[in-house]
Amino acid sequence: MKFDTLQQGITFYENYARVSGFDTRLYSTKKRKSDGKISLKYYVCNKEGFRETPRLHADCKKKRPITRMGCKARITLKLINDQDNYVIFSFHKGHTHPLTTPNSAHHTKQSENLTLAHKKYIIDNSRANIGATKSYRLMKEHVGGYQNMAASVTDFKNFQRDIRKHIRGKDAQMLIENFKRKQEMCSSFFFFKYEVNDNQHLIRVFWADAIERKSYASFGDVVSFDTTFSMNEYCMVFAPFTGVDNSKSCVTFAAALLYREDTESFVWLFEAFRDAMSACDPTCLISDQDLAMKIAIERVFDTSRTRHSKHTEPEEFDESENNFFGHFTTPHVTLLEFWMRYQSAMDSQRHKQSKLLSESKNSKPQRKTPLDLEKHASELYTHTVFYEFQNELLVAYFNCGLHNMIPEEDVQIVTFIDHKRNSKMHTIRYHLDNNRAECTCKMYEREIIPCRHILWVIKEKGLKSLPAAYVKTRWTKAAMNVPMFDLGGNLIEDTTKMEAVRKKVGHLWFEIFTCVSMAENNEDCLDDLMKLIDGFKQSLLSRGNLQPSADKGKQMETLLDYMQFQILDKDITIADLENEMKMMKEENENLKDQLAEVGIECNERRLMMECEADDKRKTYALLLSWVFFCNHVLDVLGMQW
Repeated sequence: MKFDTLQQGITFYENYARVSGFDTRLYSTKKRKSDGKISLKYYVCNKEGFRETPRLHADCKKKRPITRMGCKARITLKLINDQDNYVIFSFHKGHTHPLTTPNSAHHTKQSENLTLAHKKYIIDNSRANIGATKSYRLMKEHVGGYQNMAASVTDFKNFQRDIRKHIRGKDAQMLIENFKRKQEMCSSFFFFKYEVNDNQHLIRVFWADAIERKSYASFGDVVSFDTTFSMNEYCMVFAPFTGVDNSKSCVTFAAALLYREDTESFVWLFEAFRDAMSACDPTCLISDQDLAMKIAIERVFDTSRTRHSKHTEPEEFDESENNFFGHFTTPHVTLLEFWMRYQSAMDSQRHKQSKLLSESKNSKPQRKTPLDLEKHASELYTHTVFYEFQNELLVAYFNCGLHNMIPEEDVQIVTFIDHKRNSKMHTIRYHLDNNRAECTCKMYEREIIPCRHILWVIKEKGLKSLPAAYVKTRWTKAAMNVPMFDLGGNLIEDTTKMEAVRKKVGHLWFEIFTCVSMAENNEDCLDDLMKLIDGFKQSLLSRGNLQPSADKGKQMETLLDYMQFQILDKDITIADLENEMKMMKEENENLKDQLAEVGIECNERRLMMECEADDKRKTYALLLSWVFFCNHVLDVLGMQW
């Protein structure tokens, strides 16, 4: 038998071994002295030969079984002298031991090989701070049992170890190159800045994406800055800039990694923050009592008022950032792993924001009075803020009493007794010309929500809505509708081409899973869907640039979305990258058409499917493996478009 390459011959024998029920291993290799090419390759049964009997120790707890049984089964592949092809030079079929039965075949090493589906699954789970062991258990539930895994938990652990080994030492450069590529694809919407020391080691980096910068434009009046997080194996300090959105939830404006917490680093960081936010300083910057930080704040933020975190009201930051980010990362991750998990944390945070805002826009809060003033506030504020307003309104309605009123020219001075606060006295100066009031409790200045004393005056004046002076966009449902421009006059939006592609891939992934779920109990439908996906898979594999690489490092680069993380050649210009992307886009136009056809066929098939009672779990497991592979390839294509 003749093979075009040596790998084809090896694959042939491994497939033969898997079907027959035994494992193989490399025995020996011989090379030609003239050109160094492999002339002979020996592969044997893994039970070939005998192991030396190990010495027994009294403290030896683990007993290692004997697996070598002197088996003679082997194959020898020989290079044809005048060609680069290989032939079977010798072959011994017989074994000296029983072969594996079909019921236990999944325990052999031949059946335990990580596929692209396994590797992609491990990396995706790593984004959510899920380790290799738990990933293995989760995937077991997806594919229907350990017998359908085609890999061991040790394989999962080893791959995660190999990933960390591959990126360690160059993850800082990979992180910066990822930022550069994001900035190129997102124009000026993604902002980052970094510095290295004399040894070209990364000492500080700052970043803020379009959504974070737009959130700052809407909610950046009060900013909290904290450096109590150490979340990577290089002991760099994680320093997020956070605030509170219009639903009183924590929102992140920007983040940084610092090697040192000194005045120089903080000055650099605060200047980078001002550059990212179009030189717009926060009204209030809350920080801790670090002396170096205090000096840097006074040097950079000339107009800010600094408040220490120990004086911060609990309701202002109802969610601990340390606890929040702790769910997604650990102190022992590399920079690249940290960035992947940071993105996952941002996705979770933004999902929560979107859900709360959607509830506020598409439902009505419960009102407790017939006042038009309360109705107006319910239409204006988000639910969370409205209920705080409602509480102040109820106290004004039932627990505040007038002590005295002194009329002056265009101003009324009103003194109240607050029975809810031990009959404490508060005074209001009410301006008749613009319906604006100033209260000694200073609640409005602190929280931008009218206090109970101001609401009592507004109620007594018979106003059916809040005066314009008390309607601030900051707490309203329309807070994020405010556009933001960078220093160059560019409108910053939260959608990019990359995000659009991610949505398309996610939608297709959802549709495929829907079809698989509907066909799970119908053998005919499973077979039809398998043929459809297998045909598309073969079409992808027929393209040279989509073939899985045999090189371990290149596989990892691809799986890590290396289109974002790759180390670019310094001679490559942005124009070269744009031309390359244009060419790749043209080459993939036909593939996009095929993808659309697959989506149409899947949709038609989904409408035709009817569930029956047969359980075909093995077929379902194989189908899921193909689906995972197709999803990975689509992710790679998405980064190229």
